[in-house]
Amino acid sequence: MYVFLDAEYISKDPFFKSIHHKLLLKLAKDKQLKILVYESNISKIQRKYKRQLENLLNELSPKMKNLHSLIKDTTPIISSSKLKEYNAQIESYYDNLLSRKVLNLIPYYSNITPDLVTKGNFKQFIPWLSYIQFLKQNNIQHAYFITENKEIDQYIRHTPFEDLEITIYSSITQMMKKCHDIRMLKQPIDELDLEYSTKAEKNRYLSNVIILNFAENIEQEFRHYLFAHQSEASNDWNIKLLLEGLHLEITLLVDTVLIEGRIVVETETQKDTPLKQPIFSGAASSEIKEETKYWMSITMELTKQLEGQNFEVHEIKPI
Repeated sequence: MYVFLDAEYISKDPFFKSIHHKLLLKLAKDKQLKILVYESNISKIQRKYKRQLENLLNELSPKMKNLHSLIKDTTPIISSSKLKEYNAQIESYYDNLLSRKVLNLIPYYSNITPDLVTKGNFKQFIPWLSYIQFLKQNNIQHAYFITENKEIDQYIRHTPFEDLEITIYSSITQMMKKCHDIRMLKQPIDELDLEYSTKAEKNRYLSNVIILNFAENIEQEFRHYLFAHQSEASNDWNIKLLLEGLHLEITLLVDTVLIEGRIVVETETQKDTPLKQPIFSGAASSEIKEETKYWMSITMELTKQLEGQNFEVHEIKPI
């Protein structure tokens, strides 16, 4: 199984920290698939990382000065030596992935030059045409592209390649959820000895696992969402997970337990509402409870002992 990653996409999570990025690396280390990157894209990823880090630190610098005036410790939070250390880390990280063949480089193929001449912005097509040439030379009949580049997407989808099937995904998360080959690698969870037999028992069991491991994460995500989407933000929300409406799948991939799907959360807050006709003299408002339900699309990473490792929210919507 061959997966080609776009440099721009890797740059968004260069250390593969998110759940599905991490799982992709685990599958590569486990020899279940090969991750391919165009050879010059590694230096491109590193340059972009260093530029983004430097720009971000320059933006933070004035705020850091204000922070130092408010705290006792006068040691710089981010120093120039720390910046050099971070830059060295990104280089060492990719050197390690390449030396262990977790990432594999695709070279430039000179015989793709005639095809490049017909392209407008030909530079962006070099990695993709090189990848296709690599697949042809190695007699690989089915492979995967992960890219957010719409022009490349349209080109691949509308160009017939003899004896070559290419599937395109816009993200690693999309591939992990929809790719048949990946889903076939997911194992049954019988060995975990989970304590439920019916759907209702499953919902109760999984909700307890979620609350035990990720209650704070859920509350934090919802508070961020509510502050961003409500004009009258308040800290007085009561947030709770509801059993009804849970739609979760639990699987085992490599050594990672994944809980993926949708949970339903209810928020309750107190609001002071003006009264048109005060019930008694001096009364101008009435306190009421306002309840709202939301569904949250999530992915949770746990150990085989069901200890929480990572929690990610993909979408939140009111019901």
